Amino acid sequence: MENHYIIGTFVIDGDITKAVQPVYPEGWKEENFQFDFTNPMGELLSDMDDPYALGLFIKKFNVQPGQFKVKDITSECDHNPYPTIWASVDVDVFNQWSDEMKLFWVKDIHPEITVKIDYPGATIHTQAVGAEDYQVPFNELLANFG
Repeated sequence: MENHYIIGTFVIDGDITKAVQPVYPEGWKEENFQFDFTNPMGELLSDMDDPYALGLFIKKFNVQPGQFKVKDITSECDHNPYPTIWASVDVDVFNQWSDEMKLFWVKDIHPEITVKIDYPGATIHTQAVGAEDYQVPFNELLANFG
């Protein structure tokens, strides 16, 4: 079974002008950016390179089949060295997500999977120890959400 794969993108499907904005907690802007999910570019929830964030999302919020869907687009992405999926959530399902679920996708750091390291003149984000524990195997992801 293939364990490493790439998530090409995660988008909101449908009329995104109907997307319900999350309520941003006080102080949010100091650590993260705010996002307008109704903006035409807002259909993009995430442009990810690895599956750790999606796996963390699934496990943290106990996401069930039907709450988003994935499609294997490996044959369309011959430039990627690994299998590739495209993920989407219907705008009506997105509107049923809690604010915390929506804000997950605009949060800069998830300490379970990401470490932020500040250097003079630069900040980098790198994988946290144990991040791979959150990954959902490729075939399991397709079976449950495909």
